[in-house]
Amino acid sequence: MERIDKLVSIILALGGVRAVADLAGAKPATVYSWSQRGWFPSKTYIVFRDALNKRGYDPDPSLWRMKRLGSQEAQQ
Repeated sequence: MERIDKLVSIILALGGVRAVADLAGAKPATVYSWSQRGWFPSKTYIVFRDALNKRGYDPDPSLWRMKRLGSQEAQQ
């Protein structure tokens, strides 16, 4: 599986702003605001991760402001 660690790359991999908005149940303008701030809301992680996994991508959880198990911050 290919690692994907850029927000814009995730949006493109999922089919663009409208497709991401549909997947998240949000408006395209909301997806645009996520891209401006640099992270997705955590409530979208599982649905986005599953959709990306089906396409052969492994998304970086930090794009949802999550920490990987084993990271120094997660252990504190």
